[in-house]
Amino acid sequence: MKNIYSVMAAIMLLLMLTIPLLAVGSAKSQKPAPLTTTVATTKTTKATAPVKAGYFKILDMATGKVTEIAETEYVFGVVASEMPVSFEPEALKAQAVAAYTVALMRKNENMSSNDATLKGADLSNDPSKDQGFITREQAVEKWGKNYVAYAKKIDDAVSAVKGKVIKYNGMPILAAYHAISSGKTEMASVVWGDTNMPYLKSVESIGDLLAPDYQTTATFTKEQFIANAKKLGATLTGDPKTWIKEPKRSASGTVTEYILGDKKVNGQQIRSAFSLRSANFDIVYKDLKLCFTVRGYGHGVGMSQYGANYMAKQGSSYIEILKWYYSGCVIE
Repeated sequence: MKNIYSVMAAIMLLLMLTIPLLAVGSAKSQKPAPLTTTVATTKTTKATAPVKAGYFKILDMATGKVTEIAETEYVFGVVASEMPVSFEPEALKAQAVAAYTVALMRKNENMSSNDATLKGADLSNDPSKDQGFITREQAVEKWGKNYVAYAKKIDDAVSAVKGKVIKYNGMPILAAYHAISSGKTEMASVVWGDTNMPYLKSVESIGDLLAPDYQTTATFTKEQFIANAKKLGATLTGDPKTWIKEPKRSASGTVTEYILGDKKVNGQQIRSAFSLRSANFDIVYKDLKLCFTVRGYGHGVGMSQYGANYMAKQGSSYIEILKWYYSGCVIE
């Protein structure tokens, strides 16, 4: 009997020692894994390659070379490419935050899509897909003897907003921007169709009315007009006066529908075919020529760069500028 009690005591002691260890092991298994920064593998990648924090991999479309550069250096290159360095510091800061936000969003998209054309890069320097970008060497060529002063101005702006991101519902947004609006920015859905971007609404941007070349003209002979219309599959015959129709427009003035000969097209298509500065235009036939009067420059969605500069001149901070053009967003 004594021996039985001894055995039972030994078993109880063993259980008291092992149960806490099992509990600790269970807690460790439920603990989330540490967060790490990695590049998503593509079909041609054999393993996940780590990326240094604070860097982007950029594909040069001209050379096909992928270069790893610091995020701040990338933002410098975008601002230097996309916005006049003569603009106010707060406007440059707003542009830097928008550029960084777009880069993060596009990087996330590209990682998810495993786009083989990027050759393992996060982004490209193709402005039609990502953003315009120039290197320091290209900036020297662009600015010449003013490089030191201009580079410092942009570096100061980028440094002041380092790490700042525009977010909607906790995620980086498509911080679209353009040079000059019509005086009122455009809704994303008007330009890009059905989109889930409620932060890209139409807002007043009166400073654009004072921008240089806010209104421009583009004139075509009858033959030139017919040739450009053919790009859209439109056939034009008869008196050119009959080609002029009253377009349908958005509230911001963007042409949303135009009957061009036997073809129904939108303003963005006409802008592309005739190389216009925007899709906000009128057409008249005068002196045997067809003339476009065009307002603004760019797609008109998101932040107007000239509008941002005007706001900065009036005393607005970069945060106030960004919150004005990106409705309902926060800067974190």
